Amino acid sequence: MPVNPKSLKNLRPAQKGEIRNPTGVNRRKPVSDRYFELSEEVMPAKLVYRFNRKWKERLLHVGDSYARGAAMGIMLEAIFGGEAVRAVKEIREAIEGKAPQRITVAPDKAQVTVRVLYDRTPERQRDFDGSVSDRTAAAILSSALPQ
Repeated sequence: MPVNPKSLKNLRPAQKGEIRNPTGVNRRKPVSDRYFELSEEVMPAKLVYRFNRKWKERLLHVGDSYARGAAMGIMLEAIFGGEAVRAVKEIREAIEGKAPQRITVAPDKAQVTVRVLYDRTPERQRDFDGSVSDRTAAAILSSALPQ
């Protein structure tokens, strides 16, 4: 594929000791960053009054953030069966990331013990397919037993 000479004009080698992208990852999230910035801003008084008129209750106060307004509005929509919950899920996931999956442990198996041994001697290395050979198992058992 031919390269346009004008595109090469902007390229310049890094100077000695200069690190341009130390993590090697693009951390920019333009939409999520704007969601976050807007959520921290103070809602205009007109929006606060409009929100309170809609719900016929003084739920928000002048000076509240968009995040508080969104949380209050979504809570009310969820209680009264509104459709706005999907939009808030999108905004929350964009700012915080997807909710982690919870892992529960059954009460009868509430305690788990994990023992990890680190040893780099040749007799304790795993076979090529990942299984532990008889020689390796014997070495592990002999070191675990009292002498």
